[in-house]
Amino acid sequence: GGPGGGLLQACNPSSPAFPDSDCSRFQWATGPNLPQTLDGGGGMTTIGSMFVGCYADGGSCPPAATAYRIVFRVTTSDPYATTVDVPFVAWVRRVQ
Repeated sequence: GGPGGGLLQACNPSSPAFPDSDCSRFQWATGPNLPQTLDGGGGMTTIGSMFVGCYADGGSCPPAATAYRIVFRVTTSDPYATTVDVPFVAWVRRVQ
């Protein structure tokens, strides 16, 4: 399962369940052109920027702080860790 238990499912914008999913809260603002190949030389590389919010709710965020979670699945050339799941959590709430 995923890092928090359960099963990982691919984000699919054409799925009928997509508008109500956590996936819909994370939209690429810029980039990326995937897949990306990084040289592994250390340091950080920006592959794109994400907008995180309540887009699926028509911009109406929940009144209480709510965590939306997705997991990035990254493949590597490391023979000991060929696939790495990276959790990404955003907390959103309506500002009054």
